[in-house]
Amino acid sequence: MGDARVLLVPGGASTVHGYFPQLEPSLAGRATVIEADPPGVGESADGRPLRLPQYAQALAKAVRERGDGEVVVVGHSLGGLIALQLAVDEPGLVRGLLLLDPTPLTPARTLRSMAVFLRVLATLGPVSRRQWDAAARHDLRRVSLDTEQEQAFDVYTDSRFAAQTARWARHLARDGTALAGAVRAGKVSAPRTVVVTAGEHGAKSSIRRAHEQLVAWIPGAELQVWEGTTHPLHIQQPGRVAEAVLALLERQRETS
Repeated sequence: MGDARVLLVPGGASTVHGYFPQLEPSLAGRATVIEADPPGVGESADGRPLRLPQYAQALAKAVRERGDGEVVVVGHSLGGLIALQLAVDEPGLVRGLLLLDPTPLTPARTLRSMAVFLRVLATLGPVSRRQWDAAARHDLRRVSLDTEQEQAFDVYTDSRFAAQTARWARHLARDGTALAGAVRAGKVSAPRTVVVTAGEHGAKSSIRRAHEQLVAWIPGAELQVWEGTTHPLHIQQPGRVAEAVLALLERQRETS
C-alpha cells in the first residue's frame, strides 16, 4: 500500500494545509498524502472567481507534478464537488473517492440558494465571520479537541473564510448543474466511491436525499451515515476519516 497516493481537498476556499487533522500521520508509511492549494486559494487568495473545472484542473496538474499513479481523493463539503469534477475530467487519474458530507448537487435550486447565501454572507463582513465561528463552535461543542483538531478548527473558521468562499457564488449554480448532469450520465467511474453524510441530516432531509441520489448515480458507490456527527465531521472524527481512507486503499489493492 506504500505506493498509494491520497489527494486532500478542503471545503470552501480554505487552504488544505492543516484542514484535515491527524490524517497525514495516520497514513504515514501506507500512502503519500498530496496537499496543494490551486492558484488563488489559501495564502495566494486573490479574489478571482472560483470554478469547479479550473480548480480540478489545477489539482490534476499538482498531482502529476508530484509523481505518477492514480489517487484516492478525499473531499469535504464543496471539496466533494471538486473531487467529483476531477473524477469526471480525469477518469484515469482518480482511483477512488471519499466524499465527506459533500455539498448537495440536487435539486438544482439548492445550488442556486447556496450561491445567493454565499453572496449575502460576503456582504456581512465581521458579522459573517462571527456567525461562521459560532456555528462551527456549536457543531463541535461536544468534542474535546486536541492540538491538531484545534489547528484544523482555526483553518476551518479563518477570518477570511466567508469572503473567500463567496468567490464560488458567481458560477456555482451553473458549474454544479453541469457536474450533476455529468455524474448522472455515468461519467464518474472511480472503482470505489464512498459518500459520507453527517448524522445531523435526518433520513427525510433534503441533504440526505441528495447524497442518496448521488450514490444512485455512481456505479458501486456506498452511502455511509456517521451518526453523532455534524458538517465539520473531518474535525469531529479524524480517526474515522483515516479508517475510511485506509479501507478504500485496501479494497482497491485487493481489486487491482
